[in-house]
Amino acid sequence: MKTDIFIITNGRSTFKYALESAEKQKSDVRIVVIENMKWVDALNRCLELCQSEFYLRQDDDMFIHPLCVKYLLYKARKTINIGAYICKLWEDWSGRPGGYIKLYNTAATRKVGFKANKLGKVDKPFFKKMSKTKYRAIKDDSLVGLHACGTIEDEENYRKLWLNQNAKVYYDEPRYLANSRKKYKKTVLEQYELLKTLMNKNKNTPFYKFRKK
Repeated sequence: MKTDIFIITNGRSTFKYALESAEKQKSDVRIVVIENMKWVDALNRCLELCQSEFYLRQDDDMFIHPLCVKYLLYKARKTINIGAYICKLWEDWSGRPGGYIKLYNTAATRKVGFKANKLGKVDKPFFKKMSKTKYRAIKDDSLVGLHACGTIEDEENYRKLWLNQNAKVYYDEPRYLANSRKKYKKTVLEQYELLKTLMNKNKNTPFYKFRKK
């Protein structure tokens, strides 16, 4: 069975390469693009459309390594009562890991469901509710993709969308991250090309060992 990848997008400049990275997976996948929806609605739309046992949720500024889905499936299937398997992303523009990508157990996720808190955040209430079930969320320090930096216009439009559609209270990005974005000079294509060297950041992670199998 194909594993579903849902890419949620509001038209950022990074979307083209996020999609390309999904298309280059070494696993059999079905890619579904969810466009211009409120965040919580988009997440629940993924659940409505999902046809696979597990599914990956990918934002339009996430570039995933070709072995990303294969690795996440391998780890999830070895874990009893897995609800979500979570790995990190590398942020070249901030010089550190930043953001997560998640493989969800579809049946478990449908039981928990998605709701936003007053900041428009979904993960915290979702995983709090999941912790009260038999299902587990496992975090892995492996870096299985890149969290890209789009244009300043991308970020401004995204924050307007977030404020207007998701949050009751506005939460601004920390100043040091905003400054890092402004100083960063690599193009989106140059960032996408960094996937070729991602394993250099994974020398001591389970993902690195998996690739060697």
